[in-house]
Amino acid sequence: MIEVLQLFLFESLLLVCAYLLASLFLDELKLTMGIVISYVLLFQLFFYFQILQIPITLQNALCVIVPLLAILIGIHKKLKIKTFTRPCFEIKENRLEVYVLLAFFTILAYRLFQYPVTGSDTVFRWDFLGRQIFNQQHFTYYPAFDSADYHFYFWTESIPPLVSFKYLWSYLSAGSINPRYTFINVLMQFFAIASFLFAAVKLKFGEKLAWQSILLLLSCGVLVSATGINQETGLTTLCVCGLLFYSQKAELKYGDIIAMALCASLGALCREYGGIFVLIASVLLIKRISLRQYLVFLAIIFTLSAPWYIYVWIKCNNPFYSIKIGELFNYNPVHNSIMDVYKDKFYATWQSALLVTIKTKYFLFISPFLLSIAILIRFNKSYWRMYCAIAILFGLWLISIPKTASMAFSTRLLTTLCPFIVFMIICYYKKYFSRAFIITISFLAILNAAIFPFKFSQITKPEFWNTYTIIPNEVNAMDKIYYEFRDYSMTILSDDAYAYAASNKYKNITVVPVWRPDLQFIFDQDLSLIEIYSKLKKKGIHYIQFYPWSTNAAFLVKSKLYKDMKQWRLLAKGTVFQLYDISKKLPE
Repeated sequence: MIEVLQLFLFESLLLVCAYLLASLFLDELKLTMGIVISYVLLFQLFFYFQILQIPITLQNALCVIVPLLAILIGIHKKLKIKTFTRPCFEIKENRLEVYVLLAFFTILAYRLFQYPVTGSDTVFRWDFLGRQIFNQQHFTYYPAFDSADYHFYFWTESIPPLVSFKYLWSYLSAGSINPRYTFINVLMQFFAIASFLFAAVKLKFGEKLAWQSILLLLSCGVLVSATGINQETGLTTLCVCGLLFYSQKAELKYGDIIAMALCASLGALCREYGGIFVLIASVLLIKRISLRQYLVFLAIIFTLSAPWYIYVWIKCNNPFYSIKIGELFNYNPVHNSIMDVYKDKFYATWQSALLVTIKTKYFLFISPFLLSIAILIRFNKSYWRMYCAIAILFGLWLISIPKTASMAFSTRLLTTLCPFIVFMIICYYKKYFSRAFIITISFLAILNAAIFPFKFSQITKPEFWNTYTIIPNEVNAMDKIYYEFRDYSMTILSDDAYAYAASNKYKNITVVPVWRPDLQFIFDQDLSLIEIYSKLKKKGIHYIQFYPWSTNAAFLVKSKLYKDMKQWRLLAKGTVFQLYDISKKLPE
């Protein structure tokens, strides 16, 4: 109970601080913009703690937040700023929509509390990094670049850790690691997304349609799914919604431009492709503001987001490590070669991948697919900026497909299209919004909340409705194997992040990636097999974990080491992975 009280107290403290910052330059949507600012503020706080080598702890964070809060209160009193403004909307005339939204958020809160960590890569990426920083109080090992870094973080990437910082803040606030504490963060994202869209539609088409636009948005399964898994897609959608709202204003003041810059910065701090949201914001601002205002806009974004990429550049000699940009920057050759296998596989099998995506994800895309067709039919050149934004986001998704584990999982990037599509549907088809249509999208919205996290193969099983969380099958499979060898000291060579995630609960089991810089000799074709085994022995590696059905395997089996697999002793065989003992192959 004390942990829950702490969680709400410190989450509220950060939000109040951000709210007061928003009140300095905005007259409306202060709470919504406060949520955006809270993310950006949290990133700056933890990032500069790392730069200044200050331990990332709750106490140190409060030493900044509390004085900042006191200063902001003082500024508000001295300047007599109107801090609180009463929300202006009508409930009585929109009872159906309000009741549906209350039902949606109530059901979703319950489902999020049941399934707090559901994204397939959350266990080794988003949540995992947050846990590591909670335990280590720093992140000098991220991005993982040197061999020592891979002891703490398995994957080779340099995604801005904003999402992980939010996981971390939940754990710091509560004083312990409990994934259930993160559901508040997701609800805040949904609230802010809905609030921005409501304001944008109300500004143009009135309040009635504003309420209905939220229902239409929440009827899009892909948006509920991709936001609910508490990864970056919820924040990028929030970024887009903010840009959408401010771009609809008849006249943009400096406060609005600052708000758009903060929204664009939020997108830039979510993923390494975050610069695309700066481009979208720029498109929406074409011929809307002066050059001077645009330079202010860019200066704010640069100040808030560029330091992370400079930090990565200094650490890894590549601001987008380990993305290969010709030979201009440094990259991890083994990891990059494995990613190339994903591209080759997609280009060779894209037809079947598309069919699998349609088969497994059809429910998520019924609404947005139909809505997309509808807006293309009614093309209006006066909305060319919005069409450009949609084209950019759709292009981003197409580029991402070959670089993602599966086409089906890549579709979550389409979430950012939903706010633009819904807005344009309201514009073109508002007169067709019958009561039957409103009831239909209301039903879909509540259904989306009820069946989250959209594990369709498990919906008919009783455990789907009462399970605490969904752990990927790969993690469960390796955990069972590791449990059998929990009393042994083992250093295991692997290419799978799930195997690494599963090993973290066992102190005597260490899993090292094949792309670790000091292990890349494994793929040196000039070395003999004996030399490779000899080097592995010096590294203390006596075991190899292999996933024969993974995409990575196509690359691994090209090496002399993995070609010799038939000579290894099979130590354990799970439903997914195989664990081999290579001790007898190591030279005396």
